[in-house]
Amino acid sequence: MMSPRGVDVLRFSARGIPFGLAADAVERLSQPGADDPHLGKLLALWPVARAAEQRALWLVHRGQRMRVAVDGPIRFTNIGPQDLLPARPALLRRLSPILAFAREDECIVLVLDVAGLLARRPGMNQ
Repeated sequence: MMSPRGVDVLRFSARGIPFGLAADAVERLSQPGADDPHLGKLLALWPVARAAEQRALWLVHRGQRMRVAVDGPIRFTNIGPQDLLPARPALLRRLSPILAFAREDECIVLVLDVAGLLARRPGMNQ
């Protein structure tokens, strides 16, 4: 449940698409390693040229950990209830691990479910 003040979100992109996820799921940021899967690959997004700025997110959720490479720029923001766009639950289930759509300035941000993202780790059964 979202509080009236919203949720702190880490914003980034993957292959040109704006994404965000709950900031409290990010343990730390680092330079990506050769073995860190790129979010674009995990989500089967169309490849584009390598971004000038990339970072590895160290994610943690209920004792599970994962590192994933994302494109910058990376920044923290807050998404409030007024920023959420309506979406049918059936649509969101089909788009897992997308949890919600949010408006930020002039763009739409795809908010990711960290648990759903962890389920896409290489070597995990889907």
